Amino acid sequence: MQRAAISGETQICGVIGHPVRHTASPMMHNTGYEKLGLNYRYMAFDVAPDQLGAAMAGIRALGIVGLNVTIPHKEAVIPYLDELDGSAKRVQAVNTIVNRNGRLIGYNTDGAGFIDAFQAETTRTLQGKSVILIGAGGAAKGIAWALIDAGIAALTILNRSLEKAQDLQRQIQSQLANAQEVPITIFPLNQCPDALITAADILINTTPIGMGDTQGQSPFSRWELITAHHLCCDIIYKPVMTAFLQAAQEKGAQILGGAGMLAGQGRLSFEKFTGHHIDYATFRNVL
Repeated sequence: MQRAAISGETQICGVIGHPVRHTASPMMHNTGYEKLGLNYRYMAFDVAPDQLGAAMAGIRALGIVGLNVTIPHKEAVIPYLDELDGSAKRVQAVNTIVNRNGRLIGYNTDGAGFIDAFQAETTRTLQGKSVILIGAGGAAKGIAWALIDAGIAALTILNRSLEKAQDLQRQIQSQLANAQEVPITIFPLNQCPDALITAADILINTTPIGMGDTQGQSPFSRWELITAHHLCCDIIYKPVMTAFLQAAQEKGAQILGGAGMLAGQGRLSFEKFTGHHIDYATFRNVL
């Protein structure tokens, strides 16, 4: 369809983060609007942490329909919202905000987006698998819960701050009917026992290490333990081939980059913003 002309009825959506120069979300969402002939436009807004409250007030004042939320605001934005959907309430992290007549509602589509990509781009299953999650921030929270819902057998969380990993461990276990149904272990980054790494089926980097100023770096260094048995995933999508993925591939591991997760969580956000369905392939092909 032809792109709708900008008018007084054009609806504005966007993404907030700091920085956001790298974001591919505007290209994705605007392609979706054009495909469906919707009178929407999507923008990127660089919001410094000390301006987050002002930005949230601005959403209400300007009537912005919806926002995606990325690093470093996924947890910090919660106090400025009026309501959390069940997905965000359980995870305690928000990556999508919908403005309903001045009432800001937070959602989390990160975990579902990761599952979208995993199912579309790998031949593996999560049921009964042992997973190592690198990082304990907002994205890690959403992915951790999605993994548990998918039936993984065990979860290991590696993080530079052990306290933050402990917080995530406690948060998950406090909400499980049986804390033993999914054993969760935590270790400081790069202090995980060799046996756990060797036995793991899937490693997922949820940290920003490997993009921006840290491009060329990897949060994981135990590559002598990685084999073709492993699937290594990185939620970073720019660069496409991070140092983490490159090292994993050199060891014969299957790899999954971050573009798929961006497409998955993005299409779910698109539907919440517009009320219209967009298929995963449309967003994935843009990327």
